[in-house]
Amino acid sequence: MHRSTALRWCVVALAAAICGGRVSERALAAAPESPPELVVVVRDPGGKAVAGAVCTLLPAPLPGENVTNAAGKATLPTVSALTGADVVRVLTVRQRERNLAAAVVVGGIRGPLDVKLAPAAALAGRVTDPQGKPVAGATLWVCLQAGRYGTSIGDRDPFTTDGQGRYEIRGMPPWERYTLRAEKDGYGCDQKQVDLLDAGGKTKAVEAMVLPVADQSVAGVVIDVDGKPVAGCPVSVQGEKQTPRTGQTDAEGRFSIDRICPGRMQIGAFVQDRNLHASKEIQAGDRNIRLVLTPLQTGNRGPSVPPSLVGRPLPNLAEFKVVLNAEETRGKRLLVCFWDSEQRPSRHMVQQLVAQARDLARKGAVRVLVHARAGDEKPIAEWLSKEKFTGPTGAVPPAADKNTAETALFRWGVRGLPWLVLTDPEHVVRAEGLSLEELNSRLGDPAATGR
Repeated sequence: MHRSTALRWCVVALAAAICGGRVSERALAAAPESPPELVVVVRDPGGKAVAGAVCTLLPAPLPGENVTNAAGKATLPTVSALTGADVVRVLTVRQRERNLAAAVVVGGIRGPLDVKLAPAAALAGRVTDPQGKPVAGATLWVCLQAGRYGTSIGDRDPFTTDGQGRYEIRGMPPWERYTLRAEKDGYGCDQKQVDLLDAGGKTKAVEAMVLPVADQSVAGVVIDVDGKPVAGCPVSVQGEKQTPRTGQTDAEGRFSIDRICPGRMQIGAFVQDRNLHASKEIQAGDRNIRLVLTPLQTGNRGPSVPPSLVGRPLPNLAEFKVVLNAEETRGKRLLVCFWDSEQRPSRHMVQQLVAQARDLARKGAVRVLVHARAGDEKPIAEWLSKEKFTGPTGAVPPAADKNTAETALFRWGVRGLPWLVLTDPEHVVRAEGLSLEELNSRLGDPAATGR
């Protein structure tokens, strides 16, 4: 990963973080507008000027960085792309050779800022592969968390692991919180939240970071709603431990992306000039991925909102291969649950529906499960049998079918998983996207379900 990419990651990845630490707990109110430059004078614990200290002003997509001269002085630009009452400007000063550091909240300071360094802390740990073997030459990026944002501390040289996969990062301002990320070409990535809420001069042992081997690939095709291939379309893959990977479709709309880590991840395609977008969850190694581009709403950054089914007759469940017994469902409310066996909240929802089976039956509700991802039916059936689920079940059609999973779920108004749809006894949809509490409330109120 290029340095600029890593810095952008630090800003974006931590923008919504709920951070603590000394810096994050200081005043978050909007500070007066700062002058275009900040003059810093750095001294050691004894009051002497410190040369060679790296000064970085955060947050910024590309932080300004300067090194103090023999008089301990440095001048930094204060321009930042991030502004607002929730932005905390932080100056970090680090002298790695002497293991001294400080982090100072910067407001509308007009004169020179006098910074006194103190003994710094250090981060130490290992980077391994899934088998526990050391990963040598892995690159580590450190982001200090300040308020709602975090950016790289901006060292002149990146941190890397040695031949045993070990690292020690010195010169860290103590009493702060950080995000530490490791990655290497041919592998995925991993990151840890680290608290240095202790005095300086100590070394914090970090739990081993494990990088999955990126030895797999994915391939597929991008088409429009008419089934025509889309050429020259950018395709990107990202996941929890997957470093972002990109590709582009050929003249036939096909793409192939290598250096993919094992596991599930998101893949997306976007055609900016045509305002089209597609995304789905995939498994590493998938070779028959179909991305169907659909229009984005005007002025909306996300895909079109699925239509609501409320007030409409329940669509035919046969498209999911659900077989309903006419006698058992006549005059009964249908409770359709869209779920994914690989998603913990979905599994929990199914378990709750099993636990409430008797009560739901007493209230005249028939449970129906629709697996919202095409996959091997056997392990899904085995899990449902283990959980003692009884009732109609089905699944979205395989990706090779005419109607892809995304298209089918979109028609059914599914906006997230798990997703509950409740009908009245005439099988007209009365509620969707219910929580368990809302479901129980509606079933306990006949008027709420049209009865």
